[in-house]
Amino acid sequence: MITSASHMPRSYYAFKRQGLILEPIIVDYKTGTSQIFWINFDIKKGLVHWKLILREILGISYYKVTSKI
Repeated sequence: MITSASHMPRSYYAFKRQGLILEPIIVDYKTGTSQIFWINFDIKKGLVHWKLILREILGISYYKVTSKI
């Protein structure tokens, strides 16, 4: 299974719930290139990442409630 790093936990457990044997391969990590994080900090990009995190948390919660994982 190849998917985005941010989607991997939800995807992995949803596929595993179906009985598949997986080898997860994660792509497109959201990391900075600077040794000092604050040099490249951008509030707009930071908010986009929080939106992504919250969406995945809600998605995982929904999957657990509906017994998909």
